[in-house]
Amino acid sequence: MTMPFERTRSVAEAHDFLTELNRDTEVPERIKQRTIFSYATFPPNATFPRLAGFRSKRKA
Repeated sequence: MTMPFERTRSVAEAHDFLTELNRDTEVPERIKQRTIFSYATFPPNATFPRLAGFRSKRKA
């Protein structure tokens, strides 16, 4: 069973991955356009809590 903090961490990692792809100069423009479309489904960075890292450190 997936725990809430694991889902939050997965979303945060996917967000970071799309950001990295979009900034990479070697990625073709058509792929960057798809990342922008996918990126739009994520909450704004200012409102996105990074609880996954915080919770996993507290549990350890």
